[in-house]
Amino acid sequence: MDAIKKITEKINRFLELIEVWGMVGGVLIVALMWIINVIARQLDRSIFFVEELSQIMMILITFIGSAYGVRRARHIRMSAVFDAAKPVIQKVLIIFTAAMGALITFQMTGYAYDYVMVAKSRAQLTPALQIPYWLIWSIIPIGFFLMGVEYVRTVIKNIVVKEVWLSPEQKSEYEE
Repeated sequence: MDAIKKITEKINRFLELIEVWGMVGGVLIVALMWIINVIARQLDRSIFFVEELSQIMMILITFIGSAYGVRRARHIRMSAVFDAAKPVIQKVLIIFTAAMGALITFQMTGYAYDYVMVAKSRAQLTPALQIPYWLIWSIIPIGFFLMGVEYVRTVIKNIVVKEVWLSPEQKSEYEE
């Protein structure tokens, strides 16, 4: 049992690294590229791929950041009914919504993967950087998959422990 716990903890830390550094790296790249481009424009130069790279990083930040939002329970939720309910009802609601979130995000993973395969078959490249579009779009199914994993972790956490957890990392603030 300890071996399984150690393995899941390592996987958890690895996934969190992907999520955090995906967001941090994306924001840093966008900020640095735009700062460098502003300086270059003052010298009558311009970096031709800044806008394209920014769009790619926005896709990365959005989809990888969404997985992090699920991990930390920072996603949009309607809490009026949930907060008024007893802990037993809260637990049922969390397990249900997390299970539905997992089903939906795993389904979206499949749709996004199919889209990536269509894009790959077309062999189109971005205009400035000449990156295959399918490579950029592959961020989307990865992000959906990571969101699904976090929802599954939320379901497991709420089944295993007595308290109500909004996510695997965030305990409900409104305990009685």
